Formats: sequence, C-alpha cells, structure tokens
Amino acid sequence: MVPRWDGGSGDRQLYELAAFLKTIALSGVPDVRPVLEHYALEEDPLAAFRRRRTQLEEEEQQRRQELAQGKKPPPGLSLGSWAGRLWGRSRQQ
Repeated sequence: MVPRWDGGSGDRQLYELAAFLKTIALSGVPDVRPVLEHYALEEDPLAAFRRRRTQLEEEEQQRRQELAQGKKPPPGLSLGSWAGRLWGRSRQQ
C-alpha cells in the first residue's frame, strides 16, 4: 500500500510504484500475481524492490567493466532475465 501523499516534493512513492510496475511489464512475465505475492512478503515492498534494483544495477556496471576489459559476459543475460531477477524466476512458475 502506498501511503497518502503528504504534499511534499520529496514524496516519491508513486514514482517508485510506477517504476516497479513498468519493470514487471517490460519483463514479459505472463502473470504478475506471483511477482506481487513475492513482494507482498516484504515489510516495505517498494524498498525491497529498490534494494534489489540497486544491487542488479551494480552487477550490470561490473559486467560492463569486464566487457570493456575484454572478458566474456555470462550467457543468458537479457532485459527479461535481468528484470526477472528482481523477484526470482523460480517463484514465477
């Protein structure tokens, strides 16, 4: 649940919710219910999503640095697999 907007310019909850939903939409997941159920287990679902997204962005930055150094990327990484890692593919099936 998103808390009521307090009128302050620092309230970013709706933007974060939109980013969360957009990520789910772009991932191509056939059914959003398992994803929502996964995050419903968290005390603050949007904070959990932010943490996981930040972690994956850091991993992606490291992967790009390795590519720049001539190292081969791990197989099977795509936008869908990256987005799916935000909630764990095994929970979707």
